Amino acid sequence: MRALLRLGLWFGALTVLHAQGLVVQDTFQFPVNPTFHGGGTDVWGYVDSTGTRYCLMGTLEGVAVVDVTNLQFVQLVQGPTLNDNWYHRDIETYGHYAYVAQENTGYREGVMILDLSTLPDSVRYVGSYISPDGTVKSHNLYIDTATGYMYVVRDLSGLEIVSLQNPEQPQHVGFMPFSAIHDVYARNDTVLVAEEGTGYFSMWDLSDKLNPVLRFREMVPETGFGNHIVHTIGMGDGIPVVFVGNEDMFDPSPLKFYQLYPGDSVALAATFWGGNAIAHNVFTRGSLLYVAFYTYGASVIDYSNPGQPVELAHYDTYPPNDENGIGGAWGIYAFSDSTVCVGNTDDILYVFRFQPVPVEEQHPRIHRVPILLGQPPHLQLVGLTPGRFQSVVLLDAAGRIRHIWPLRNQTEVRLTWPTSLPGGIYRLVLRNNQKGTWTVLWYGGAH
Repeated sequence: MRALLRLGLWFGALTVLHAQGLVVQDTFQFPVNPTFHGGGTDVWGYVDSTGTRYCLMGTLEGVAVVDVTNLQFVQLVQGPTLNDNWYHRDIETYGHYAYVAQENTGYREGVMILDLSTLPDSVRYVGSYISPDGTVKSHNLYIDTATGYMYVVRDLSGLEIVSLQNPEQPQHVGFMPFSAIHDVYARNDTVLVAEEGTGYFSMWDLSDKLNPVLRFREMVPETGFGNHIVHTIGMGDGIPVVFVGNEDMFDPSPLKFYQLYPGDSVALAATFWGGNAIAHNVFTRGSLLYVAFYTYGASVIDYSNPGQPVELAHYDTYPPNDENGIGGAWGIYAFSDSTVCVGNTDDILYVFRFQPVPVEEQHPRIHRVPILLGQPPHLQLVGLTPGRFQSVVLLDAAGRIRHIWPLRNQTEVRLTWPTSLPGGIYRLVLRNNQKGTWTVLWYGGAH
């Protein structure tokens, strides 16, 4: 009886999510490795002087440039293709230049420099930056646009600091050795480092590039052993929060939200699960966090309250499953006009519009029914479009399916809560019958 009372309190605290969505504008398919079935990696955006938006995506053969304002393919800039099955390419811009970190070797190896000022006609390959010690492979990079410095993750072993004072001739400034490093984020000389298999992320003051000052180092749960990797790092826009994602291949773990406090103290504020999938890359714009969740697809999360992140939209770019593994959404970028680009591992660029869903497409409404002690709790779901949804699915905190209510042609349905389930955090989602995507109705838990 006490367990039923806790469930009753939980339903009283449910939060109905806003009816917004990621609406597909177009997709662009590029050549894939015929044996590996991959090639697509990171994406980034660029806006020219006329306001035309371009998406740059790492592909099997180099970097694809797509005009996402007019939905037109522009050019494929050839790059190195040897010695890396995943074709890692990480892209960022500084002014009208793009810089491409890559782990492949061969033709144009090193950090490629692309001049975007010649768009819309074409992109000019300027050259490639190679470290003074001859290192050409880099896992990814981040550019502190406020200070003009590029931070390059050198083959997972250290962080190279490069000046972009002359954008076409980058200059080596310094090197920060790490026993392991996977990702970096930089803003106004504050640098965050995801320290891969060590189990830590750290924050540094790089005001003096030759004398980095450690501000703090924080241990991340579920990491530091086996195949657990602190992979993804990012920071909020005007909101003191750090986002950390683990690339844990055999033991799924959620995306983590760390609140920053004065005096360089930090505390875990919340977690968010994207099914069983890996939060591979994140991008922030305002109070919205855009996440490439591998097999779960792309998500838009409101983190204005870091302790209660809310998923506003989701699109499954990998229909086969939402399981833990590599596949689906690799990288994500959001423009200020709500255009969103997602690079998929199967070398497909998705172009979305993040916008409110039209009235006829809005989520069905949830009617809460009074819960009486000794009776199974239930919800009334109304406003369903006949034939649109396949089922209502209940997922636990680990993303496991705990119950399925099949749907046929109902316009409303009564959902009786399985009494065998313990209190905890669950998600109720709709399985879309046409596109095979998930729509989150609410997200909550027992206390």
